[in-house]
Amino acid sequence: MLPRLLYAGVRRGLRLRVSDMDDGGMGSLLFESAKPDRSYGRTLSEGWYNDEDGFPVLVAINLDTENEIFELDSWKVDFSPRGRMPESAAEIVFDPTELQQSGYPGPEHINVRQHDS
Repeated sequence: MLPRLLYAGVRRGLRLRVSDMDDGGMGSLLFESAKPDRSYGRTLSEGWYNDEDGFPVLVAINLDTENEIFELDSWKVDFSPRGRMPESAAEIVFDPTELQQSGYPGPEHINVRQHDS
């Protein structure tokens, strides 16, 4: 998800600057811009993967109100710091109930958002 997006940007000579967000160590990144007062507009893509301790992590690429890349949001279901990013797109699923569970009690409490296709 993100590596492909960044790779496409690098191939086009695009330089992206990011800064860590104050999110308790969950690893979210804010894409910097010269435009002042940007805010969330919509989610471009999101998916789930298991962190190194087996707990699910939601990652989402969000755009601002002008459809420019805004942030990489990362949320771990137990609110602990994220340990890793997925190594390939094969690790990412769109429904957290599809994740292999190890050491995690289960996704029953996770509200899955429906996507328009």
